[in-house]
Amino acid sequence: MEFCNTAGTLFQVLFITVLLSCVSPLQCFDHPSGGSSLHSMPAVLCLEGEHYFLLLLGSVAFISLPCPFWAASLWATWVYPAKLLDKSDRGRLFVFGTQFLFSRFRPAAHYYGIFTLAKSFLLTLSPVCFQTGGALQSCYLCIILVLFLMHQQQVLPWKSRLANQLDGACSLSLIVLLLCGALASSPDESTRAQLQFVGTAVFVVLATLIAAALIYAGFRVIVPGKKYKWFICHHKADASAQARLLKVLLKARSSHETFIDSDNLVDLDTLFDVVRCQLDTLVVFMTRDVLTRPWCAGEIVTAFRTGKVKVLTVKTSSFVAPTDEQMDDLTSYLDLSSCDLSRFAKIQADDVRHAFERLLGGNTPMIESLALIQWGLQSLTGALPQLGVGVDSCPPPEDSARLADKIVSLTLSKRLGKQKEREEREMHAGTYEDCVVISSEPGRDEATAAVSILSAKMHGLVAANNTSIVCLVDLGQSEFQMLHYVAKCRALVVILSNGSLTSILQLHTIVEMMLQLEQLGSSKAKPAIIPVMNLPDFQFPQGHFYENQLPDIWDLTLQSVEDAEAHIRSFFRFIAISFPIHASDILLQTQAADVVRRIPAESMASSAAGREPLLQDLANIVSSSRGRRRRSQEDGLKCEDICINNLDEEEELAREVARSLRCELSDQLIGLPKASIQSETSETYLSL
Repeated sequence: MEFCNTAGTLFQVLFITVLLSCVSPLQCFDHPSGGSSLHSMPAVLCLEGEHYFLLLLGSVAFISLPCPFWAASLWATWVYPAKLLDKSDRGRLFVFGTQFLFSRFRPAAHYYGIFTLAKSFLLTLSPVCFQTGGALQSCYLCIILVLFLMHQQQVLPWKSRLANQLDGACSLSLIVLLLCGALASSPDESTRAQLQFVGTAVFVVLATLIAAALIYAGFRVIVPGKKYKWFICHHKADASAQARLLKVLLKARSSHETFIDSDNLVDLDTLFDVVRCQLDTLVVFMTRDVLTRPWCAGEIVTAFRTGKVKVLTVKTSSFVAPTDEQMDDLTSYLDLSSCDLSRFAKIQADDVRHAFERLLGGNTPMIESLALIQWGLQSLTGALPQLGVGVDSCPPPEDSARLADKIVSLTLSKRLGKQKEREEREMHAGTYEDCVVISSEPGRDEATAAVSILSAKMHGLVAANNTSIVCLVDLGQSEFQMLHYVAKCRALVVILSNGSLTSILQLHTIVEMMLQLEQLGSSKAKPAIIPVMNLPDFQFPQGHFYENQLPDIWDLTLQSVEDAEAHIRSFFRFIAISFPIHASDILLQTQAADVVRRIPAESMASSAAGREPLLQDLANIVSSSRGRRRRSQEDGLKCEDICINNLDEEEELAREVARSLRCELSDQLIGLPKASIQSETSETYLSL
């Protein structure tokens, strides 16, 4: 790998020199008496005798050296995002072997190495395309340098701010030198004619662009277009994260703008004007209390009033339609303490009633939304533009992006390019080593949506450290798999929501990580644990939680309550990072960057390979007869309590768990031989 990086760096430095040597047989100068000769070899006449051999030699050299290197660089840039997610040995070797091409640039601009090679190639064509006039060569070089300078200052590809400034300063200096050289030379008549042609062409192009811009601006004044394709109407208390995740999904499948109040709302007085004049489709996120909010009711009424705004509803499992009595008495059904609809938009109770009847009627398109728990992180596959945003390593389920696909298909007349396509990836063995794991409360839509948003905003920064993000909610109910991810991760990000302290799975992940940190002691290769508080209703545990709630929740077969309490208290000594899902997108990006800064930059693959879960004891789990086994269902619909009242039920449960162990403890999951799995499971079952 060191040889590949050394050779690649050397070839990048010499790339423009090799190109100049390859195109040198194409550089000729004219004789006063007619004919032409090579610049490098005046004795060789162009297109005669030895010149054909030199042209052949230059072509072979160009095909043999610069072309393969450029083609390999293009291929490496194309597959680089996918290779970042590949944790196999081949993937790691690829990433390490191509550091000369990508390590200098930010993850979002990893492709910039191709632009530097293209810039070198275009600069070498100057003496070939314009052989007779130095002024034309200067104009050509200035155009190329200005175009790449504009792109460089817009993208800022270098990791260092100083490097971006120096790159721009170097390009600007070259442009000034070229202008000085062109002005210092005395042009002849032919050069003046060429410069007049170039100046006229530039003026015509500039005038055409200005005229087109003015015509378009005037057209928009006369026929104003819709600024927003979608407006997500939602109740912040129930669907802030879900609405933002929906915006991410829509943005991934369309280039149109989506209005969400956290990002776009400036003045409440103009909210209904946006719906009336600047909107194409109103998407109503139907949660429990959305219709009781006067602002949401006003948006719905305004959309139906215009007759030009499409209305879609996304029905969630928590939504309950108002009864006939509530529809007859809307003044008490609506919470009018925060908004007087009659003052803002002259909306009366009858207008709201008619709008609700149309909304809940059969003519309004309705999408049955699965719980966001089933979207998980896979719904973001392909959501971020070029960097390989599929931060998960699991294949996306069939229903993962169905909601956004339906909304796009109902509101757009055509599909936009390849944005509809979604990549499917297989989960490879060992992908859980040295990754960033995000734990959240199972069964809570807002928490799961917050995980997807956080992982999307972190991925571009995390990818630079050659790791990936895994969301535990995507792993289903397999606690064995969850704890193996936690034991072998580089960092554990814990999303704290209202039910985190009562979720046995989330408490298991916290205690498992604290046990790993305790065992590692003062070792430098220690994973990080990062609490992230994303929902405003989360309350830090007090004394009554440890005294009354934790003993009822915790499984004594895994660890004593006292030890679990000590580890949970140690976890809450870490400073939590706020991730307010109801805030603007800029603030969320800033907070996500704070989370990434706490993640160790160095790889822990070697040390993570030797770590095993410390909390999970298979024999104790199978033989446990506590009397209650809480299972948080991933679809969030219910929570079962299985009570063991007699020996027959206990034995049946043991058989069921033993069968599930044989399925879960596979070679791909924890890397154990099948023989040892069967032996361990059999011994565990017989010990009952």
